Amino acid sequence: MSTAPFTNMIYIIPGLGEKKYNLPKEVQYLHLSMDDVFNLPKIPSDSILIGFSVGAILAYFLALKNPVKRLILCSPSPVILSPIKIEGEVYVLSGKKESPHMRKYAKKLAKKVGKFIEVDAGHKLDKRYVGNILKCCQAVRAN
Repeated sequence: MSTAPFTNMIYIIPGLGEKKYNLPKEVQYLHLSMDDVFNLPKIPSDSILIGFSVGAILAYFLALKNPVKRLILCSPSPVILSPIKIEGEVYVLSGKKESPHMRKYAKKLAKKVGKFIEVDAGHKLDKRYVGNILKCCQAVRAN
Protein backbone atom coordinates (compact mmCIF):
# COMPACT_ATOMS: atom_id res chain seq x y z
CA MET A 1 0.00 0.00 0.00
CA SER A 2 1.27 3.45 -0.90
CA THR A 3 2.39 5.80 1.84
CA ALA A 4 1.63 8.99 -0.12
CA PRO A 5 -0.96 11.18 1.57
CA PHE A 6 -4.59 10.96 0.50
CA THR A 7 -5.69 14.02 -1.44
CA ASN A 8 -9.35 13.67 -0.55
CA MET A 9 -10.59 14.41 2.95
CA ILE A 10 -12.18 11.40 4.61
CA TYR A 11 -15.15 11.94 6.90
CA ILE A 12 -16.04 9.05 9.19
CA ILE A 13 -19.31 8.58 11.07
CA PRO A 14 -18.96 5.79 13.65
CA GLY A 15 -21.48 3.25 14.79
CA LEU A 16 -22.80 3.23 18.32
CA GLY A 17 -19.97 2.55 20.75
CA GLU A 18 -17.21 3.08 18.16
CA LYS A 19 -14.69 5.58 19.45
CA LYS A 20 -11.86 5.47 16.93
CA TYR A 21 -10.90 3.98 13.59
CA ASN A 22 -7.37 2.61 13.43
CA LEU A 23 -6.39 4.14 10.11
CA PRO A 24 -2.76 4.60 9.04
CA LYS A 25 -1.08 7.94 9.75
CA GLU A 26 -1.03 8.95 6.08
CA VAL A 27 -4.84 9.00 5.98
CA GLN A 28 -6.16 12.45 6.79
CA TYR A 29 -9.64 12.10 8.23
CA LEU A 30 -12.18 13.81 10.41
CA HIS A 31 -14.00 11.59 12.90
CA LEU A 32 -17.56 12.85 13.21
CA SER A 33 -19.71 12.24 16.25
CA MET A 34 -23.45 11.80 15.80
CA ASP A 35 -23.93 15.41 16.98
CA ASP A 36 -21.34 16.70 14.47
CA VAL A 37 -23.36 15.25 11.59
CA PHE A 38 -26.33 17.48 12.34
CA ASN A 39 -24.19 20.63 12.68
CA LEU A 40 -21.84 19.98 9.77
CA PRO A 41 -21.54 22.52 6.97
CA LYS A 42 -21.62 21.17 3.41
CA ILE A 43 -19.05 18.44 2.89
CA PRO A 44 -16.79 19.12 -0.14
CA SER A 45 -17.93 17.11 -3.16
CA ASP A 46 -14.46 15.56 -3.65
CA SER A 47 -14.57 13.98 -0.17
CA ILE A 48 -14.94 10.38 0.93
CA LEU A 49 -17.71 9.74 3.43
CA ILE A 50 -17.61 6.53 5.50
CA GLY A 51 -20.21 5.29 7.92
CA PHE A 52 -20.31 2.15 10.05
CA SER A 53 -23.53 0.47 11.23
CA VAL A 54 -25.87 3.24 12.43
CA GLY A 55 -23.26 5.72 11.18
CA ALA A 56 -23.70 4.22 7.68
CA ILE A 57 -27.34 5.22 7.74
CA LEU A 58 -26.46 8.78 8.75
CA ALA A 59 -23.76 8.87 6.05
CA TYR A 60 -26.29 7.71 3.43
CA PHE A 61 -28.77 10.46 4.30
CA LEU A 62 -26.00 13.06 4.51
CA ALA A 63 -24.77 12.05 1.02
CA LEU A 64 -28.30 12.38 -0.35
CA LYS A 65 -28.23 16.03 0.70
CA ASN A 66 -24.50 16.66 0.06
CA PRO A 67 -23.16 14.40 -2.72
CA VAL A 68 -19.58 13.20 -2.26
CA LYS A 69 -17.04 11.56 -4.56
CA ARG A 70 -17.29 8.24 -2.74
CA LEU A 71 -19.65 6.91 -0.09
CA ILE A 72 -18.63 3.79 1.84
CA LEU A 73 -21.41 2.18 3.86
CA CYS A 74 -19.97 -0.40 6.25
CA SER A 75 -22.34 -2.96 7.76
CA PRO A 76 -25.34 -0.65 7.45
CA SER A 77 -28.17 -1.11 9.91
CA PRO A 78 -31.19 -2.47 8.01
CA VAL A 79 -33.46 0.56 8.19
CA ILE A 80 -33.42 2.08 4.69
CA LEU A 81 -36.45 0.43 3.14
CA SER A 82 -36.66 2.34 -0.16
CA PRO A 83 -33.10 3.35 -1.07
CA ILE A 84 -32.55 6.11 -3.60
CA LYS A 85 -29.56 6.05 -5.95
CA ILE A 86 -27.24 8.90 -5.05
CA GLU A 87 -24.51 10.78 -6.91
CA GLY A 88 -20.93 9.55 -6.71
CA GLU A 89 -19.54 6.07 -6.21
CA VAL A 90 -21.11 3.96 -3.49
CA TYR A 91 -19.71 0.84 -1.83
CA VAL A 92 -21.64 -1.28 0.63
CA LEU A 93 -19.44 -3.49 2.78
CA SER A 94 -20.60 -6.37 4.96
CA GLY A 95 -18.71 -8.90 7.04
CA LYS A 96 -18.90 -12.62 6.19
CA LYS A 97 -19.34 -13.31 9.91
CA GLU A 98 -22.28 -10.95 10.34
CA SER A 99 -25.78 -12.34 10.71
CA PRO A 100 -27.40 -13.66 7.52
CA HIS A 101 -30.05 -10.94 7.86
CA MET A 102 -27.41 -8.17 7.88
CA ARG A 103 -25.52 -9.64 4.91
CA LYS A 104 -28.73 -10.07 2.91
CA TYR A 105 -29.74 -6.48 3.64
CA ALA A 106 -26.32 -5.11 2.62
CA LYS A 107 -26.43 -7.02 -0.69
CA LYS A 108 -29.96 -5.79 -1.39
CA LEU A 109 -28.97 -2.20 -0.60
CA ALA A 110 -25.89 -2.46 -2.83
CA LYS A 111 -28.02 -3.62 -5.77
CA LYS A 112 -29.96 -0.35 -5.50
CA VAL A 113 -27.17 2.12 -4.75
CA GLY A 114 -23.71 0.77 -5.65
CA LYS A 115 -21.22 -2.06 -5.43
CA PHE A 116 -21.23 -4.81 -2.77
CA ILE A 117 -18.00 -5.94 -1.09
CA GLU A 118 -17.94 -8.81 1.40
CA VAL A 119 -15.12 -8.67 3.94
CA ASP A 120 -13.75 -11.45 6.12
CA ALA A 121 -14.98 -9.93 9.37
CA GLY A 122 -17.91 -9.62 11.71
CA HIS A 123 -19.78 -6.53 12.83
CA LYS A 124 -16.63 -4.91 14.17
CA LEU A 125 -14.02 -2.69 12.61
CA ASP A 126 -11.07 -5.01 12.94
CA LYS A 127 -7.86 -4.84 10.91
CA ARG A 128 -9.30 -6.76 7.93
CA TYR A 129 -12.39 -4.58 7.77
CA VAL A 130 -10.33 -1.39 7.91
CA GLY A 131 -8.07 -2.79 5.15
CA ASN A 132 -11.06 -3.15 2.84
CA ILE A 133 -12.22 0.37 3.65
CA LEU A 134 -8.74 1.64 2.72
CA LYS A 135 -8.90 -0.19 -0.62
CA CYS A 136 -12.08 1.71 -1.41
CA CYS A 137 -10.37 4.97 -0.43
CA GLN A 138 -7.26 4.15 -2.48
CA ALA A 139 -9.37 3.87 -5.63
CA VAL A 140 -10.40 7.50 -5.19
CA ARG A 141 -6.78 8.56 -4.86
CA ALA A 142 -5.91 6.75 -8.10
CA ASN A 143 -8.64 8.59 -10.06
